[in-house]
Amino acid sequence: MICTSHVSVMDTQVIIKLLKEGSLTGMDLGGGWLLSTAPLGEVAELAVPTLKPLVECFAEKGFDWVIFDRNADEVDGLPVYAW
Repeated sequence: MICTSHVSVMDTQVIIKLLKEGSLTGMDLGGGWLLSTAPLGEVAELAVPTLKPLVECFAEKGFDWVIFDRNADEVDGLPVYAW
């Protein structure tokens, strides 16, 4: 589980929209998201460029899913955006 602050505020709105329309695999959890670490589709990759390196990081470590939560800790070495 990582903090939603690893995604920009603008990208947050896009993630919610992509989840609703099915262009991103996962679900909105209210205070964050559960996202698949499978390769992003072209629409999601182009719409949310800050998400690709995060998803790839967790996929490389063997995770199939990652939870982004507003109350989770920030992960050292990953970009953090001010909200």
